[in-house]
Parts: sequence; structure tokens; C-alpha cells
Amino acid sequence: ELTQGLNQDLEEKVSQGRLKEVREAMAAIVGEVLTPGQEKSMKALPDTIEILIGRYSQDQDAMLLLTTLGSQSSVLVEHTVNVTALMLHFCFFHKMSESDTRQLAMAALLHDIGVARLDKKLVESTRRLSDKQFEVYKTHPQLGYDMIKENANFDMAIPTVALEHHERLDGSGYPNGLNRIASYSQLIGLIDCYEQLTYHSRQFRKKKKPFDTLNLIKE
Repeated sequence: ELTQGLNQDLEEKVSQGRLKEVREAMAAIVGEVLTPGQEKSMKALPDTIEILIGRYSQDQDAMLLLTTLGSQSSVLVEHTVNVTALMLHFCFFHKMSESDTRQLAMAALLHDIGVARLDKKLVESTRRLSDKQFEVYKTHPQLGYDMIKENANFDMAIPTVALEHHERLDGSGYPNGLNRIASYSQLIGLIDCYEQLTYHSRQFRKKKKPFDTLNLIKE
């Protein structure tokens, strides 16, 4: 009932074109999904995707603007909303099919769900993680894969992205050091990196401009 009510609130904000409130409504939905013990609420996410696609598929500027609006949400919620908005913007710009757009948006919403199982201090740290902390952090893709498989009957592409979005084609990624990665995982991994570098500063690095970020990723 709660997640249904959150989606109704989102639909109302979307229909009125109030983008700042749309972002806040999205953050509330994502925050609910990322709350430990509320994993079942991810079953309401297909309705969330339909609301966003139905209104914004012809309005690329709106999706891009969602990533520039401020948020009072947690780091993980804000990151998830940004990645989802960037993913939808990418899909609309490239005129991808509705089925691919739905799948990619859903995968973006859930790509980091495993992080919700980690210590909040670890997740929200602005310092460079120690080797020991990073080993703990590297467990989140497997945690996310298991959570999605256990709590929702989604297409395998969705949990696969959660598992693979930190893998890299040269085998240097984690958790399994793969060099063959699903295309959805590659794409969301790219957008995940872009969002982290462009929107978030850390004590050991400042956030970068979009062009500089893309150059770094290319290199």
C-alpha cells in the first residue's frame, strides 16, 4: 500500500510537470526500496518506470534536468536517482525501444541495491576506503544479485546488471574479474562511473566536469 501510494504521488507530480517534486518523489520510492527489510517493495518499480516513460519519453530535457536538481536524500538514494535519470535520457536520445528502455531503467534503479546491506558509514564515507573496507564494499554486487533473485521475479538482465556493473572488459573489475560482460552491464557501469565522477566530490578528489569525466573514462 505504501509503495502504491508513493507511485500515485509520483504520477501526480509528473502530470503537473513539477520536476523538483518529481525528483523528491523518486527519492522517496528509491529510499523505500533501499531500506533493509523492505526488499519486497521493488515489485512496485515497474509502475514507477511506466510513469516516468509515459510522461518523459518525448522530453529529454526534463530527464537531464532531474540530475541537476538538488537533493536532501542519502548519498545512495541520490546516486540511484541520478543514474536512473541519466539512463532514461540516454535511452530517449538514442530512440531505444520501449522494452529496452524499461529494462535498462529498472536495472539502473536496482544496480546498487546490494549497497543497502552495507554499513552506512562505509557507503557514505568521503575518504578513500582502506583495503579492508574496499574488500567489504566489493561484496555489494553479489548481495544485490541475491536480493533481486530472492524478492522479485524480474528478467535475468536485471540481477545480472547488479552483479556485473563493476566488472571491466580487461578483467580488472569485481567481484569475479570477468572479461565477458552483458551489454546492459557495460552501459550501466559506464553511466555509474560517469555519475560518481561528475556529481560527487571526495576528500581525495574533486568532482569533474562532464567533458573531463568522459575523457578519463575513454582513457
